[in-house]
Amino acid sequence: MKITNVILGICLLLIFSISVFSQDTETNSDSKKDDSKTGNKIVSETGNSGKDKKNSPVKILSKPMPKYTELARKNNTQGRIVLEVTFMENRKIGEIKVIEGLPNGLNEKAIKAAKGIKFKPEIKNGELQTVTKRMEYNFTIF
Repeated sequence: MKITNVILGICLLLIFSISVFSQDTETNSDSKKDDSKTGNKIVSETGNSGKDKKNSPVKILSKPMPKYTELARKNNTQGRIVLEVTFMENRKIGEIKVIEGLPNGLNEKAIKAAKGIKFKPEIKNGELQTVTKRMEYNFTIF
């Protein structure tokens, strides 16, 4: 019985899909090129063309997968959760708001997964920015 539950849990984790809506910027903060907490400086980035690149969007490095709750699985809860996530210039996740949610504890699981996102901050005019983007988590049972 336990092995069946583990296999079911692993299968459910594999069917989730996560995507990021692009360009839903809501908040920009005035930041310096010198990130004093990490000691990192943004002088310029070079793209494939060899030209200086002073602007780049948030780059998601890793996105943890949310877990299904037992209650959601029992109630066959499926659908989409849309979160508004603040990606801070100090490389931390800030405020998270549920825009579209689901019952049975899935909102909380999506928020917990979003808190674990690793990313590179947006750069605008050579400066790190705090921005807010929409993230979508799809929960599907096959």
